[in-house]
Amino acid sequence: MNIKQLLIAAILLVPFILRAQEHVTDPKNGTLESDDFTETVVHKVKAYNAETMKLYADINAARVNKSSDTVALMKQKEETVRKCFQVPQDYIKTHPSSPYSCKALKMLGKGEPGYPVSVAELEKLFNSLSPQVRDSDSGKAYAVLLASWKERDKKRAVN
Repeated sequence: MNIKQLLIAAILLVPFILRAQEHVTDPKNGTLESDDFTETVVHKVKAYNAETMKLYADINAARVNKSSDTVALMKQKEETVRKCFQVPQDYIKTHPSSPYSCKALKMLGKGEPGYPVSVAELEKLFNSLSPQVRDSDSGKAYAVLLASWKERDKKRAVN
């Protein structure tokens, strides 16, 4: 992975990091996110993001020093990113009736190239949610976003 690819990967992670750091408000009572969602998703994602940022710095330092550790660090970074994106997916799979599942879906990005989760995978995860969650205001809003991302991908495929 060259510097350009590394920068692109870092830029792609920024929205994911920001989404993980947003406070989640409980739709029922307006309080901060549930302890379960905070513990099982938000804190874990923040920890993986911190580890990923440290690995980016270590990779850059290894490149500057022409260290033989560069390849191993890049593999470790890729594995950390994969694990980070797995956290919200696992939450969705184990909590299909939770109103926080839509929040977890949003943390996975827009299915952009370079993200570990494609639009097709996002759609599959969304469709695995309970009808109550899919039919909620946040579920309907997510369905609209998902449709726009699918349309975007169709346009890209044509070009």
